[in-house]
Amino acid sequence: MSLLERVSHFFDKYRQNDGKGEHILKLLRQNISSSFKKSSIVKYTKYQEVPEDEFSGWLSLLFEERGLERLTTEQTEDIRQQFCVCLKRIEESSCVALWEYWLRPVLNPISALLIVDVQNDFISGSLALKNCPAGEDGEEVVSVIQELLSKKMFSVVAYSFDWHPSDHCSFVDNVSLYPLHSSSQVTAEKAKVFDVVVYDKIPIIDQVLWPRHCVMNSWGAELHKDLTVRKIKLLVT
Repeated sequence: MSLLERVSHFFDKYRQNDGKGEHILKLLRQNISSSFKKSSIVKYTKYQEVPEDEFSGWLSLLFEERGLERLTTEQTEDIRQQFCVCLKRIEESSCVALWEYWLRPVLNPISALLIVDVQNDFISGSLALKNCPAGEDGEEVVSVIQELLSKKMFSVVAYSFDWHPSDHCSFVDNVSLYPLHSSSQVTAEKAKVFDVVVYDKIPIIDQVLWPRHCVMNSWGAELHKDLTVRKIKLLVT
């Protein structure tokens, strides 16, 4: 078993400890950053330089600040040895990997909220969810999103848009604009919403037909009026 695997294995065992391990690890994650800054190891720019006794001191501080049950001597020694060996003696690439994929994400985690297609046409417009087979009221999600946004829990908030040109081939009223393949069971004259037509393109396209919706720069493509929109710093089209 490699040194990195040994570190992971230890925490897997600890996570399963009488059902309490997961809760303890959550508390530790919340407290790692503050305890790290208060400990003596913050002065070291390279983890290979951290003395073993100072690393042990940080580990003790990490638990004490949260009032968690102290690790046993055996547990403390196990973590100390594994971390110190990993951070001081493994090859440079493994040390960098340990920092990049475990320590740094824990010390400075990034969270994101992705708000998907909360647009007028899906809520009260031409393709409202309440008029679809599921019969759901799309407007109900707005208050849930608002509550999440009010808590300011996320480093990044992203909004997605369904965004069609007016002549899009998925609109039922545009079927006659494109040639149908001979295999299409539905003709342009008889096509209706939710039918599937086959367009004669390369490659051949099976296309579900929808009502005209979320046309670029239209009211239907706008986000719901009660949804708070943060200042958009980056727009991807």
